Amino acid sequence: MKGFEKEISNLYGIEVKEIKEIERYGRVSVFKVISSKGEFFLKRYSTLNKNIVEGLKLLEFLNSKGYPALKVYKSIRGNYVEIVNNTPIALFEWLDEGETKNPTLEQSRNLGRALATLHKLTENYEFPEDDWWGISIPRVLLGLFHNKPFVEKSAPEDIKEIYNKIFDFLSNWKIPENVPKAVLHGEFTFEHVWFKGNEVYRVIDWDPVNRGYMFQDIGVSSIFIWMDASYKHVEEFLKGYQEIRPLTEWEKENIYRIFAFGAGVFLWWFSSDVKKGIFPWEDLKVEIFEEICSNL
Repeated sequence: MKGFEKEISNLYGIEVKEIKEIERYGRVSVFKVISSKGEFFLKRYSTLNKNIVEGLKLLEFLNSKGYPALKVYKSIRGNYVEIVNNTPIALFEWLDEGETKNPTLEQSRNLGRALATLHKLTENYEFPEDDWWGISIPRVLLGLFHNKPFVEKSAPEDIKEIYNKIFDFLSNWKIPENVPKAVLHGEFTFEHVWFKGNEVYRVIDWDPVNRGYMFQDIGVSSIFIWMDASYKHVEEFLKGYQEIRPLTEWEKENIYRIFAFGAGVFLWWFSSDVKKGIFPWEDLKVEIFEEICSNL
């Protein structure tokens, strides 16, 4: 690790005292960097996708507009991404705060305001549309399809029925061409939007950023808020969102279908645990998915 510390010191003009790994998920390892100039997050990517680089550029754009996105630092060579030991890395500000466990209604409303602000700022922002990394309908369907045999093998009958109904719905959903698009965060939830009091402090974890339909972010946020809190919090989230960007008539008419997309994302991630042999069926609030399915 000493050679790694030296390279980071040289690349970012900081005297690194210690680097320790604190998390690993998917294609990303996260490290805490302790240096003469304070503490930082460092991400090491196993694969460098163009959306990662574009996403880091996006953070600088958002910060320039006063948006509370996580700050990313350029190297002394002016690069967002550097290669160390044949592996891409990026350096970010260190944050001590964490995810919100018991959100208030005001936090849910402010979550909606922050998401709508992101969409308004980026509706004309040029960003590649890439199904490989971002959370898109084709990618969600692919994930659900690959995990389906494991759910079929081990899930209770009511969950199998829900899983198949969501999959069939998303497979056949026809979306008009004029539905509004923007840059999507992909995981705009209380896990990745941190608060100080009731105010949004930082939006983190921009790895799945992509360009797509605004409703995709709305659907994912809604289902996770519903799972973590209550439908009342979803209502507050949608109220906050519409203070900044009113939903179109199509989005209003299709709100349960939008929830179904969020449900598809949740079931995709949930079933990835099932694929690994973990069966947390009791964690799935079946009544939420049944209500969504009954309104499709």
